[in-house]
Order: sequence, then structure tokens, then C-alpha cells
Amino acid sequence: MTTMLAIILLLYAVGILLIILDILLIPTSVTSMIGGGLVGTSIFLMFKYQSTGSAVTLFIVTAGVGFGLARLAADRYTLQHQLNREDGYVGTDPRHEGLRGKAGVTLTPLRPAGKATIDGLRVDVVSRGPMIGADEPIVVVEVEGNRVVVKPEPPAEAAAA
Repeated sequence: MTTMLAIILLLYAVGILLIILDILLIPTSVTSMIGGGLVGTSIFLMFKYQSTGSAVTLFIVTAGVGFGLARLAADRYTLQHQLNREDGYVGTDPRHEGLRGKAGVTLTPLRPAGKATIDGLRVDVVSRGPMIGADEPIVVVEVEGNRVVVKPEPPAEAAAA
């Protein structure tokens, strides 16, 4: 083994170790950038001072190592646990689904958000249109996830006419 080959392989090994160190212990990306620079330098030097076959082999090994490191980083930094209803994680309140078209009464003034009682359920609501005072009749016009949109219920004499 020539001295230059030993230097190239040492640069390569130190670069890979710095990248692994960045993934596992010191997530600052500085060590990863230095490691990537050392790996790139070792590949460049391999093309310059060794045979092309050796350089291509080192390049292919780097691609394989890079794929393995990417998998290691992905496993470390991605969510591994599913958040599902069976485990008690609920993104939206399922009781809101049937509220569209139902009437209720505001508990607080809606400017435009506040609380209301709809179908015996205390709900955070958003008004569509003007401010609605407390203890005013409302009707649900839209339900999208946890967002319940209401508007003032027309007076009974206006609805009868």
C-alpha cells in the first residue's frame, strides 16, 4: 500500500466517522459538512493518484454507505409511533360531525369566536358575519374538523313570513 493510498483511505474513514458522529451524537451539521468534505476529497484524490477502477469502487462504496447513513438518520429523526384513535389520539372531536344545521345558544359573545351550547354540547364556535351577543340563538352553517361556523338564527316572525 502506497503512502498516498493510506492517506486517501484515512481521509475517507475520518469523513465517514464524522458523519456518523453528527447523526448519533452532535446534531450540528458542522461535523457532517466537514466529514462530507473529507469523503469528497478522498474520492477526488483517488481519481487523481490511483487507478480509475479503485476510484469508481470507492465512489460506489460511498453511495452504499450514504444510503445506510440516510436510513440511520431517517430512523432517528422520524416519528416511529402511529397516532391513532384506538390509542386515544383524536385530531377532531367526532361529536362535531352531526352539528351542521342544528340550532343553539351562545354562551359568550362571538367576536368572531366564542362558546355556544349546541344540542346540549358546549362547543367553541366562530361566527359568520356580524358580532353575536351572549344568549343569542344561532344555527350551525359549517363544520370543518374542529372549526364550527355559526350565524345568527333569524327571528321566528321573520322565518314565519
